[in-house]
Amino acid sequence: MLYHKIIVKGLVQGVGFRPHVYRIAKKLNLFGYVKNKGNFVEILINKKCQGFLTQLKKNLPQQAIITTIQTTTIEFKKSYEDFYILKSTKTNNLFDGILPQDLKICKECIEDIKMHSRFKHYAFTTCTNCGPRYSILKALPYDRENTTMANFNLCSACKRDFLNPKNRRFHAQPLSCKDCHIPLTFFSKNQIFSNEDAITQCALLIQQGGIVAIKGTGGFALACSIKHQKSIQKIRDFKQRPFKPFAIMVKDIAMARQYAFVSKQEEKVLLSKESPIVLLKKRKKMQDIAPNLNKIGIILPYSGLHFLLFEYLDTPIIFTSANQSSEPIITTRLRIEEDLYPLCDGILDYDREIANPIDDSLVQVTNSQVQILRIARGYAPLHLKIPHLKKNNKTQVGLGAEQKITLAYRKNQNIILSPYIGDLSHPNTLVFYEKTYQLFNMLYAIHPDVLISDKHKNYHSYDIGAKKSKEYTMIWEKKQHHYAHFCAIFADAMLQDSTLMPKEKVLGILWDGTGMGDDDKIWGGEFFIGNLKSYRRVGHFEEMGIYGGEKSIKEIYKIAYCLAKQFCKKTTFAKLQKQYHKSYPSIFPLFDTMIEKKIQSFTCTSVGRIFDAVAALIGVCNKNTYDSQAPMLLEALYQKNVHYGIYPFKIQKKIIKIHPLIEAIVQDMFNQIPKKVIATKFIHTLAYIALEFSKKTKAKKVLFSGGVFMNQALCEKIQELFQKEKDIKFYFHVFLPSNDSAIALGQVVNLS
Repeated sequence: MLYHKIIVKGLVQGVGFRPHVYRIAKKLNLFGYVKNKGNFVEILINKKCQGFLTQLKKNLPQQAIITTIQTTTIEFKKSYEDFYILKSTKTNNLFDGILPQDLKICKECIEDIKMHSRFKHYAFTTCTNCGPRYSILKALPYDRENTTMANFNLCSACKRDFLNPKNRRFHAQPLSCKDCHIPLTFFSKNQIFSNEDAITQCALLIQQGGIVAIKGTGGFALACSIKHQKSIQKIRDFKQRPFKPFAIMVKDIAMARQYAFVSKQEEKVLLSKESPIVLLKKRKKMQDIAPNLNKIGIILPYSGLHFLLFEYLDTPIIFTSANQSSEPIITTRLRIEEDLYPLCDGILDYDREIANPIDDSLVQVTNSQVQILRIARGYAPLHLKIPHLKKNNKTQVGLGAEQKITLAYRKNQNIILSPYIGDLSHPNTLVFYEKTYQLFNMLYAIHPDVLISDKHKNYHSYDIGAKKSKEYTMIWEKKQHHYAHFCAIFADAMLQDSTLMPKEKVLGILWDGTGMGDDDKIWGGEFFIGNLKSYRRVGHFEEMGIYGGEKSIKEIYKIAYCLAKQFCKKTTFAKLQKQYHKSYPSIFPLFDTMIEKKIQSFTCTSVGRIFDAVAALIGVCNKNTYDSQAPMLLEALYQKNVHYGIYPFKIQKKIIKIHPLIEAIVQDMFNQIPKKVIATKFIHTLAYIALEFSKKTKAKKVLFSGGVFMNQALCEKIQELFQKEKDIKFYFHVFLPSNDSAIALGQVVNLS
C-alpha cells in the first residue's frame, strides 16, 4: 500500500508537536502514525493531503519550530486503520535535531495552581507548553523514561491527561500532580516541612530575615529579603563579593516597576518563555544590592515553586546562584550542606534530580534588541543552521577559551552551542566542562573528528585539546582568539543578513580584555579585514606596557600608572606620580623600579585595559573585585543624550594612538572635571574611533565582537553614529553573546 512519509526537523521534541500532528490527522480522518526518531519526527499518512501540511505548519505549539519538511511516497506492507503515536526510536544521525530548552511556567499552569484541582498549590505543575526539559534530560529521544521523571509513576488522572489528545498535557513528559507528586521538603535548622508547608515555612523564614537555598530548575540559588541588609551582607561575605551586584526576583511586572524602569521591550523579555535575568535601569539606589551601578538585574518567577513562594512574600528577594563566582551551579542538598550550611538558615529541596545543571540567562535590551550576556536556561542549548557553510561530515568541536566557557559542535551547517559553563581556572568547572563534553557526545551519538582550541598555551582548553587529540587520535587545530570572535560575529551576521556570504571581506572590530595574538603578545583592540577563510590584522590600538604581572588585572591603579607614564607628558606624569606615591607609599617606589627594569611586564593592545586605566585615573575604581567592574562603573556614570565632545586621538598607519586621549583625561582629572563628563567623553571617543577607522578602510560592512561590546552605552553610541552612514552596514551580536561564550562557536565556523 502506498503511504506518504513526512520527515519534520527542528524543535519538535518536548513541545507538544506529536500531539499536534495527531490532532490534525484525526481531524482529517487520516490513517498512519507519528513517531519521534530522536533528531526528527517521522509521520506516515495513508493519502496525499495538502491540507495536512498546511495545518501542520499553522497553529504550531507555542515552542515548536520547524526547520525542514521532506515528503516521499513509499510502499508500506502494514495497513493502518487509525492514526497512532508510536513509541519513539533512535536514529544513528541525531545531529540536526534540536535539544528542548527549559521553559518558564505558562499562564494556563499558573491558573491551574490557583484553582481547586489536583494541581492547586502544586509546585511542579507543567504541560507540553512549559516546564523543565534540558535540565532533566538523560538521553534522546525526549521521552519520560529518558528523563529524571522516569522514577515518578503517573497517577490515574495524570495518565488520562497524558493519553488524551484533547488535553494540553497529552504526552507532557514532566507531568505530575499532588496525587503522584514530586516530594518537596524544607529543611530549617530545627524542623523539616513537606510540600505546601515547605513553601509557607520557607517564605516565613525569608520574611524574618533568614537566608535560604532554593532549588530551581537548573540548580540552587541563595535568597533573602531585600529588606534585611545584614542577610545581604552575610551572603556578600560568604561569597567574597564585596561589591558585585546581585539580581533580585520580583513577584510581577508591577513590582519590577517599583525598583526599575521597564520599557515595553524589556517587559516582553521579562515575561518571555526564556525568563532571563534582565538588566534594567534603577529607580532606587539600592547600594547594598548593586553598589554604584545604574542598573539592577531583575527576574520574574519562572517555575511553580517560585510563583507559590511569592504568594507569601510582599517584597523582592535577593536571587543569586549558591555557587562561588564562575564555578558550576550547585544541584544537590548535600553540596549545600557541605559548602553553605553555616550561611543557610534553611534549604528548599525537591526529589527530582537535576541531570544537567544550568544557570539563569542574563540579557539586556540595547536599542530594542535583546543582547545576550550569559547564554543559559531558556536560550541554550542553542541550535543554529548557518547558511552557505560547506557541507562536511566531520564533527568539529570548539573547546572555547578560558573564561565564560561554552562548547560548540558542528557538523555540516548545523552548530550546537552548550549552555554557559563557567571559568576553567576553577577545578570544579573543569569537571563540569568534561561532563558537558561527554553529555553532548552521548546525546548526539557523536565521536568528534576535529578539536579546535584557543592558541593561548596557558589556557586549560589548550591543554584539553592537546590531551584529547593524542588520547583519541583526533585532529587538533588552534585558532587565534580574536579571529574566533570575528568568525562568531560573522556567523551571527549571516543569520541576520542572508546577503552576507562566507567569502565576502568585511571589517571586524574586536575589542576585549585579553587574547593571545599571532605575535605571542596580548591583543584586545583589533581591526581585522577578512572572511570565514582568512583574516588580516589591518589595525590595532597602540601597544601598552603593563607591569605588575597578573595582579595588575585586578589592581588596576597599576595599569593607570603605567599608561600615564607611557602616554602622558613628563610634567603631567610627574604631578600624577606624586599623588600615587602619596596614596600608595609602600608600593610605588618599588613599582617604579619594576618598570625601569621591566620586571613582570607584558605588552597589550587591549581596550578592556584602557577602560580599567581610565576608571582608576579618575578615581572611580582602583581594584576590580569582580569581572568588568571598572567598565560597569564607568557606564553607570555615562550621560545619555548629552554630548560633551570627544577626547583627541590619532590614527597613524592604522594604529590608534592614545597618548593624546590619556593626557587629556588626566588633565580633566586635575581640573576636577566631573567624572560623569569624563566617562561620557571617553565612551563617545571610542565610538568615534570605530567610525573613523571604518571610514579610513572604506569598509562597507562592519562587524563588532568582544567583551567590550557588552557595554550598552558604547553600543548605543556606535549604532547612533553608524546609522547616519548610508554606505556602511553594521552588525552586533543578536544570537550569541559578544563575550568569550561565543568563542567556541567561532572556532568551528570556517570554510573547511
